[in-house]
Amino acid sequence: MAALLGGVRVEQRTFVTASIEDFNAKQTRVRLNFVDKQFRSATNGQQATDEVVVENPKIYENAFEKIGEAVFIRTAQK
Repeated sequence: MAALLGGVRVEQRTFVTASIEDFNAKQTRVRLNFVDKQFRSATNGQQATDEVVVENPKIYENAFEKIGEAVFIRTAQK
């Protein structure tokens, strides 16, 4: 999402990083981190970035639910 406010362009995006590792023969450990980043740039060339870690558990629950569904579908297709 981008907006122009008082000569300053503001753009906000959510980024996710994932770490995946085999835990044992039947389990995999997945770690997700969501970060909201806000980019600001002024017409004079100044730029700034703010980062806020997403702490809302519903976001993570939704993501892991979708991952679980995808794993289930792929497992069923084998």
